[in-house]
This record gives sequence, structure tokens and C-alpha cells, in this order.
Amino acid sequence: MERTSPTTSCSSCPIALRFQRWATAGNFTVHDPAHDDRVRELIHQEIERESATFKGFERPTKFAILAEDFTTENGMLTPTLKLKRNKVLERYGADLSRLY
Repeated sequence: MERTSPTTSCSSCPIALRFQRWATAGNFTVHDPAHDDRVRELIHQEIERESATFKGFERPTKFAILAEDFTTENGMLTPTLKLKRNKVLERYGADLSRLY
């Protein structure tokens, strides 16, 4: 994947327990955080809040919610916890391409 867009993007892997608590407090159920519009909106609000002091070009404008963490077990990280870019692009390339 070649980056050709001047936008800033990010990916997020929801922490299941946190979203379960959030959903319970809101009296609803989240079965699949990576594909739930309410979760997407919550993450969007968090990104907006956390990046409020960033310059315009530094603020993420798009994001992807991933269903799993990057770990050594799933091959996304090396034993020294470095990102295996090729593996990430192999698995999530289509999702990441939609961000640009």
C-alpha cells in the first residue's frame, strides 16, 4: 500500500472489557465492537477530545477499528515488539487502504 493522501489516520483495537462496561452503563449490548456504530462514535469523540490541541494536519480524520491486538502470537509483532509492517498490510491492507 502506498500512502498518497495528506490525511492523518489511525487504527484502534477496542479493549473488550472497557466497551462491555460502557455498554452496560448505557444499558445496551455490544457484540462486535469493531462493527458497532455506537463504538465508532465513542472512539471518534475520544479522538476529537484527545487531539483538540493538535494542529489541523496532525489530527486523525479517519480511523479503522480492528478486531484484534497486534501481538507476537498472531504474527503482527516481532519478539522485540516491533511492528511487522508486511504482516499488518497483508491482513489489514484493504481496511487501511480505505483510510486513504
